[in-house]
Amino acid sequence: MTTDLRSSAGPAPVRQGINAHRTAVAAHSRYGPGSGALWRAIKAAGSDELCVVIDLMHGCGHRNGEAYAANRERMVADDVYRITEQIEGETRQRAPLKHRKPGEFRETPMPWTVRESLLRYERKHGTDINGYFLRTQRSAYWAHTALDYHWGVAKKRAGIARRLTAYSLRHFFASNCLAKGIPITDVAEWMGTGTST
Repeated sequence: MTTDLRSSAGPAPVRQGINAHRTAVAAHSRYGPGSGALWRAIKAAGSDELCVVIDLMHGCGHRNGEAYAANRERMVADDVYRITEQIEGETRQRAPLKHRKPGEFRETPMPWTVRESLLRYERKHGTDINGYFLRTQRSAYWAHTALDYHWGVAKKRAGIARRLTAYSLRHFFASNCLAKGIPITDVAEWMGTGTST
């Protein structure tokens, strides 16, 4: 049984690909599954780059390095994001996904809010010649140091003193998918903890 999550999001855009569970989860609330005051406050106080990372981790269940590799070409349908690689957080180098062989990928539902966030970022900042969204003045890719800096600044601006890491967004995604009745096998597949694609 699929839980219809569209009630809080209004009409859903045209859906393609994946299955009924994925369509339902892709149509969830304005800030992704489990939207909470903390995430909204950090996002409101954060840089445009941090908002991309927050949206991909909170709305699609990306790992940090997968969010650093955000790419326009991975938006393979209106509601599907294909995760093909990650950026290694220390070396800032492209790397295969965890628990996958080189060339393998996984697909995750992409809520319309995440899609709009990525497209808004692209309109404002563009991408590099290969379609990557996130870069720094000194590097072609984001890494842990960039996330730590942007996350810390946003928490401070938002007045949040409690210990809260960006990786919590991924856990929040999983908990809220499960709370909405999404089968654990689908959630595991989307998050890359299940079997290979």
